[in-house]
Amino acid sequence: MEAFIKNYHETYNAAKVNELLLRIKAHNEKESMAAKVSEAMEICGFSPGDIEQVLKQLRGGDRP
Repeated sequence: MEAFIKNYHETYNAAKVNELLLRIKAHNEKESMAAKVSEAMEICGFSPGDIEQVLKQLRGGDRP
């Protein structure tokens, strides 16, 4: 029974770590995309206000 409990906890912990890594990866990809969009909009001559509005939409809300 102890072996089962140990394996269960190791599996559970590994799953949690994997979930965290996937969230970090998604966050980094989103930030990278936001930087690319911002740079492209700046090159195209959009105003800083327009760029910020689009970045807010990409982030999924009104967070700065």
